[in-house]
Amino acid sequence: MVTEIDVWAIKSRIVDILKDIDDLYTSTGEENKVRAINVGHPNGKAEAGVLPNIFVTNAQRFRVITKKGNVIANAWKVIDQRIRFEIWITVDGKDSPDAEQKIDGFEEQVLKAIEENNQLGDPLIPGTDFKVATSLPVTTEFRRSEMLGTNIQQKIVTIECIRIVG
Repeated sequence: MVTEIDVWAIKSRIVDILKDIDDLYTSTGEENKVRAINVGHPNGKAEAGVLPNIFVTNAQRFRVITKKGNVIANAWKVIDQRIRFEIWITVDGKDSPDAEQKIDGFEEQVLKAIEENNQLGDPLIPGTDFKVATSLPVTTEFRRSEMLGTNIQQKIVTIECIRIVG
């Protein structure tokens, strides 16, 4: 029997990894750092919340499942699952160039964090409790074109996580 994947645990781990980056996250409101990192889409109210912020949610094309190996006792023994998550980054700046500079810096830190901990291991005890076989950023894009040229901007970093279960 194939073991299912705890998707919420994977999203929570991504949040833990991002919160562990001192240059990215602050819980005390320091200037030029992300002030909130959460799991789940904030009901379309990202702009109204504490900025800058990040949230991790399911991607539109969320999961692709491939069956591998033999069927034994009417069940697949191995399943390859590729799961996509979106990391939304929202910033505010004094003007558009300032916001763009901030969002580019935060995006770079997010990409580096995922690349360096691509198995989504525990950030407090490196090399332990891996959540996936591997993960990689696959796209980055601006959220809304009407926000370009304004002092509030959003980017989405999409990552693909690969997990073989069985």
